[in-house]
Amino acid sequence: MLLGLAALILASARPRFGVYYDRVVQRGVDLFVLIDVSRSMLAEDVKPNRIERAKADVRDLLTRLGGDRVGLIAFAGKAVVKVPLTTDQGFFQMALDELGPGSAPRGGSLIGDAIRKAMEAMEPRQDRDQILVLITDGEDHDSFPAEAARPIPLTKIDPP
Repeated sequence: MLLGLAALILASARPRFGVYYDRVVQRGVDLFVLIDVSRSMLAEDVKPNRIERAKADVRDLLTRLGGDRVGLIAFAGKAVVKVPLTTDQGFFQMALDELGPGSAPRGGSLIGDAIRKAMEAMEPRQDRDQILVLITDGEDHDSFPAEAARPIPLTKIDPP
């Protein structure tokens, strides 16, 4: 009876013997940060102003990325790729620090054009997660951002 009770206790502990290996596939991340640099981003409703606050938030995000690729697009009336996808965070920081209302050639806010520019600059890949972070005050001049942000069907993505 005592031997049976000991076997029951041992079985309920669920001992495991041997070595178990599980293959883990790690996916990288491609992240494009799109920052509105129109003059409306100079408003001081947040301290010191909207664009400086956005830059501070992006710096905080960078600390969490590790070795992932990051790119930067400044937009107003026209979208400009300031940093293509790179793992060089020092270069990204330098470009981010220089960002301001003169970083895009025209005034206005064309959010849809910025999204389209990011989609062109980031080739679709199945082996990486791809993210766009859009920072804007929401003003748009008929660039149809909802249409630009539609996801690409996976059937159109070529394997790496």
